[in-house]
Amino acid sequence: MTRTARTRLLFVGLSAALTMWAASVQAQDLSIEDREAAIFGEPLDDFDASEFDASEEEDSAAIEDREAALFGSADADEPPAGPPAATALGDALAERLAARDAHSLDIGGSLFSQLNYSILERGNLAEFPLTQPNLLDVYLDARPNSRLRVYADARLTYTPTNSGDTGLGATSTNATSASILGAPDDPLRAELDQLWIKFDIANTVYITAGRQHLRWGVGRFWYPNDFLFEQRRDPLALVDVRTGVDLLKFHLPVESMGWNFYAVANLDGAHSPETVGGAGRAEFLLATTEFGFSAAAQKDKPLQFGADISTGIGWFDLRAAASLMHNLETPFFRGDSNFTDFDTIGIENIGDLELPERYTRQDEWIPRALIGAEVGIPFLDDDTIYLGGEYFFNAAGYDNSDIYPWLILNGAFRPLYSGRHYAALYALMPSPGDWNDSTFTLSTLGNLSDLSFLSRLDYSVRVLTHMRVFAFSSVTYGKSGEFTLGLRVPAISGDILAAAAASGQFGAPPGMALEDGFPGFSMAATRATIGGGLSLNF
Repeated sequence: MTRTARTRLLFVGLSAALTMWAASVQAQDLSIEDREAAIFGEPLDDFDASEFDASEEEDSAAIEDREAALFGSADADEPPAGPPAATALGDALAERLAARDAHSLDIGGSLFSQLNYSILERGNLAEFPLTQPNLLDVYLDARPNSRLRVYADARLTYTPTNSGDTGLGATSTNATSASILGAPDDPLRAELDQLWIKFDIANTVYITAGRQHLRWGVGRFWYPNDFLFEQRRDPLALVDVRTGVDLLKFHLPVESMGWNFYAVANLDGAHSPETVGGAGRAEFLLATTEFGFSAAAQKDKPLQFGADISTGIGWFDLRAAASLMHNLETPFFRGDSNFTDFDTIGIENIGDLELPERYTRQDEWIPRALIGAEVGIPFLDDDTIYLGGEYFFNAAGYDNSDIYPWLILNGAFRPLYSGRHYAALYALMPSPGDWNDSTFTLSTLGNLSDLSFLSRLDYSVRVLTHMRVFAFSSVTYGKSGEFTLGLRVPAISGDILAAAAASGQFGAPPGMALEDGFPGFSMAATRATIGGGLSLNF
């Protein structure tokens, strides 16, 4: 064999080896955790790191960072990285891979299934609530070229155990109480979670248009600066089931300084130009400290301003946030009530009926504030246990839990945002010892205004590469309040409801016929919950 032939053979072999290596690395980038992040909004590994949490990675990055992980880049809005190799051969291979990826279409999804059993303070064990929510997400991810991306995610929610039970231990005589408590009766529901297109202007301003996830702030359990989601995330849920918001987002990154500027047009529910909302956020990085400043406004919705900070000092990660709301149209109530003491409220005992006074706080500036900290403590050879806590002050909440039944009846009860003072503590132990695929989390949430508490232990383990199995148990204790909520709402005649609605004391939920009256319901307090389930990516 001549020297030229040997040289050509060596070049061909080296090219094939480099091509296979680059393809393998790229395939590894699209790991199961990345797909799981894009579907459920956070990696379940990180969710298990707090179980009630607002996601560890979300504390310092917006939702597009997780979408970026799906596509193999560090920042969803940054241009793709240049060729990794300095040689002409490396440049050619990188160009071939980029050309192949630029016209790719990725199809995948995730399945989440859970089974929960609640133990109530009274009743028959065989009749206690059993729920089995199932979520199926299927996504299409297309990249016509390196600067254009289209993403769609459809969600199917199936809860076969939904049959008129509120899921909160309530025994309902009809669907009215279920709707008041916010629990859907329909076991099958189809939703559009995300549908957006992403592109850039001169590789400088990055635009995302359509239904998308975008969370602002630094909270783990509470989110005072999450202005774009009207529905607050439930930190007790294993998966964030909220769907995206219809936005037009402009992102200007200053990469050299680690700064980011966002301008957002909120099209969610907008039916005319005057109802389009606006929001903005600026993020600054100074040494190891991140600052964020946010604002949002929309017709018939509160004017909101917020600021947050996160930093590290020694072993400690510290975070804080504050916000102000003005023109809040949510109804507020004050005063005592005795309507839960009646077996039936009718015209014959109208003289004895006492109802809370309904009033407005639209002219007030209502503050919310959050502080939190986390510390990682090494133990054994290479293990770490993380301890953290958070305090939340909510000036829009109530000091007295006696008002909760009336809030529920008026559709004004907001779990984890109805009290005035809250606190949370947690301990996280990922991959202890030889249990490299397991995570343990112990968390306690408390409503300090009514002195009710919930403690929960979570365990999760990854099995069969693509599946995560989890189990949890929780108990509630303390005084009668939010976490130990049990109540009995009496039957109310139609004439009393009509009179209360006419006087502004009662806001009837949509679809409720006042003339039919309210049949009443009873809800026993939940004292413990056990559950388990799995998530599978494909």
